[in-house]
Amino acid sequence: MRIAIGVTFGLEIEKRMESVLGLFEEDGFTVEVFPIESNNINITSLPLIVNLIKEKYGTNLEEVIVVSNVEELIFSWYRCYNYIVDHFVYIPSAYTYKGEYNEEVRGIIDVLISFIGAESENLQGRIYIDLSPDTYNLVVGKFLGNYSFSYFELLNEFKNRNKLVKKISHKKYLYKELEFSLEDISDGSSSIVKLTPENIDIQKLLKQLELCPNFIPYVVFDLFYSRSFIPKAEQLFLYIMRNIRKAKQELINEACEVIISIMKLSTFSFSEQLYIISLLVEMQPKYPGIIKMFISLLLEDQRHIRYHHNVLVQTGGYIAYAGALKYDGYEADKRKILESIGDYLIDNYEIQMNIPQERNKNIVILTDQLLSLLHSPTKITLEYAIFIKKLYPDYRIVIFAEDNYIDIGVKESIVGGYGAVSSYRCREEHAAFLEGTDIEIVYANDNEEFLIRGKKNIEKIQILNPHFIFTNAEISIVQQVLFKMYPVVYLSFGSVVPGGPADVYMFKDKREAVALNEKLNTIPEKQIQQYTCAFNMPDSQKIIRREDYGFLESDFVLVTVGNRLNGEMDEGFINMVFNFLRQHSDAKWLIVGPQKIPYIHEVWKEDEKQVVFVDYEKDLVALYGICDAFLNPIRHGGGYSVVAAMAAGLPIIISSMPSDGLVFVGEKHGCGLEYEDFYQEMEKLYQNKMYRKQKGEMMKERLSKFSYEQLEKEFRQYFIMAEEEYQKRVVLLT
Repeated sequence: MRIAIGVTFGLEIEKRMESVLGLFEEDGFTVEVFPIESNNINITSLPLIVNLIKEKYGTNLEEVIVVSNVEELIFSWYRCYNYIVDHFVYIPSAYTYKGEYNEEVRGIIDVLISFIGAESENLQGRIYIDLSPDTYNLVVGKFLGNYSFSYFELLNEFKNRNKLVKKISHKKYLYKELEFSLEDISDGSSSIVKLTPENIDIQKLLKQLELCPNFIPYVVFDLFYSRSFIPKAEQLFLYIMRNIRKAKQELINEACEVIISIMKLSTFSFSEQLYIISLLVEMQPKYPGIIKMFISLLLEDQRHIRYHHNVLVQTGGYIAYAGALKYDGYEADKRKILESIGDYLIDNYEIQMNIPQERNKNIVILTDQLLSLLHSPTKITLEYAIFIKKLYPDYRIVIFAEDNYIDIGVKESIVGGYGAVSSYRCREEHAAFLEGTDIEIVYANDNEEFLIRGKKNIEKIQILNPHFIFTNAEISIVQQVLFKMYPVVYLSFGSVVPGGPADVYMFKDKREAVALNEKLNTIPEKQIQQYTCAFNMPDSQKIIRREDYGFLESDFVLVTVGNRLNGEMDEGFINMVFNFLRQHSDAKWLIVGPQKIPYIHEVWKEDEKQVVFVDYEKDLVALYGICDAFLNPIRHGGGYSVVAAMAAGLPIIISSMPSDGLVFVGEKHGCGLEYEDFYQEMEKLYQNKMYRKQKGEMMKERLSKFSYEQLEKEFRQYFIMAEEEYQKRVVLLT
């Protein structure tokens, strides 16, 4: 016979307690209910209740469990009378019951139910708890201190319970020099348990979470609610989340689902929601829909628009660096948010919106940031500035380095996140590169609030009253506002759906841009133009030998280069490359980029001996000299590294999917759309040295077709087109 003892409080109003007892009855348990109100039950009553059960049903019982919605009873009994019943079940209650005890006993009970000192006890089994997103609000804060979660198991796991053979264990508790026991221990055969609190040890916490993965979301929320009391809470969160990330993917995904459910069932402020979603990203950046959660929050919010820009910066960072997944329509939603921020700036920061009757012979260049010249977008931006100056020598050229990735606004509401160094720190490099020109750079004051910086830049540009604004920025609020007053030409470095408005959009691949913008209903086809990329590739400045990286002359060396490879190389791509490496012991993979690739270290650790990681190499042409083929992930961007590889005469392995890299390589030289196509092309290059040589020479020859002469014609044409589009807009605006 199996007995379920129900020790209840407020059963007539606690429908969940009644329901759970009914489920045990359906499962074959005989249920005996002992309402506290009519039985004068306290923390010493469990042995008496069990004896009553045995008197009624005999001592040869198959299983005895105790089910209660009274926290102080079930938690205390689990510790003090662990051996008396087989299992303990707790049903969280909206009603708090506290027995009448003197102050001394009450203090001990409160310590017992906080699981202080429980680690030193011989506690067998766990407390099965009726816990879900619906009931978590009843037990907030119960799981973190003293690793309390490690003494619980979810009630839905009760069906998988093991038969426990419990040893009798008598205990005395020592609290503030007072010995305390719920049992009459006269023979002295008892252990002493010191009820001494201890600080949380992070390594121990993570170890316990490995053993109790079902409680990850609840511990995360307990941490969240305790964050104001925890020193260096953000660093702690980051460490915990990134270690939790190492658990099995299905467990992490389940934890994400629970966290999202709790969010939906609770009332959190805007900043709290940001905080929790950022925790999800740190724990599982590739969880489907996580970026949409951020963006939906912004689209629905009208009270905190001044913080929206930094949230956009963070979502871009999560996508580029953490591998978070974009959703269909992300770019279109991003444009809507940037537009609303621009309107907010105009309405709340006293921006004077006057369309000039005449414009000066000035060209303003907007860019998100200017970093070191080792950062290829920075170098290309400065090269284009020089190029425009040559096209329009009597125009004043002023670059505004906006530092759009630096925002002191809402950082405290996001755990981790991404930022950037100040463009001003690299000013000497910029000046040296522009030496001999009269091109000016205006740097942002990164100590100012982002929108105040934007207002000041707008006012400076209004004083310049430029004839054109030329931009490669992706998240510029300045561009959003000034588009209403000046003609704007946008040039893409890789983005297919730019964040800001323009009169003419210049893309490396017009066909791809037209297709995607038509799908998203973002940019009219007539405003989309294709431009010819032109590069001055530097000659190699040093000699790099294969032996410098441990390669043999006979090795087949693949190289992949990028600043955001962790986000650009998905698991399918990585698996494909390692399957190739496993088949060819003399094949090596050189990965160049500042990011770690956790998936490689976690899944392909045994095969890493065929991989060499390099944080950075300035002289890519020299590095490519020791390689046999350039392997390009399916990505937007990375065009400069592809061009450098072509200049070095490397064959390029690239998807046939439209991308800026494919513009240089040519459609007919793409290897296909599937990873199997990549594999076959690698195999062909590995086996056939003549094909490898011919394809490399072909790449070098193709690069010669990208000339500045053609680019000059395009620039002049597109500036004229921008003026025409602007004049049409002006008529409508006035």
